[in-house]
Amino acid sequence: MKFIECNHCRKRYPSNHKFQEAALRKKVRCTSCGESFPIVIYEVESEENHSTDSEPFFLA
Repeated sequence: MKFIECNHCRKRYPSNHKFQEAALRKKVRCTSCGESFPIVIYEVESEENHSTDSEPFFLA
């Protein structure tokens, strides 16, 4: 599973093709804590004990 993670609150979001397009913008805002963070795509084999909700919204 690929995901991005907020550096501030550690909220995880699933990664998809939208992040490839958004990588040009470099940062997104976390819907959980409201802080912005750089897009870094991580990959793990299992989804144990990690919730993934909606995608973060993009900065203008």
